[in-house]
Amino acid sequence: MVKLQMCFEQAQTAIIAVKDDCAAECYGELRIGFNCEYLIDMISVCDSETITLEMSNAVSAVYVHDTGNTTYLVLPVRLK
Repeated sequence: MVKLQMCFEQAQTAIIAVKDDCAAECYGELRIGFNCEYLIDMISVCDSETITLEMSNAVSAVYVHDTGNTTYLVLPVRLK
């Protein structure tokens, strides 16, 4: 297991650009894109400070587990 920084970056528009980092523990390397609004919606209802993202590749659904018994499903978007 490798500890690294996970970077969340919203595509730059004429109005605003957003970038945020968080601590993460990862197995392997993966470049994946999400609609930021979907991630924000999921995180806003999550009851936990820690979440686990379970993903197999860049185009499959991502399972998000909180420390309780709740699992969320987030679909990625294709990156160019």
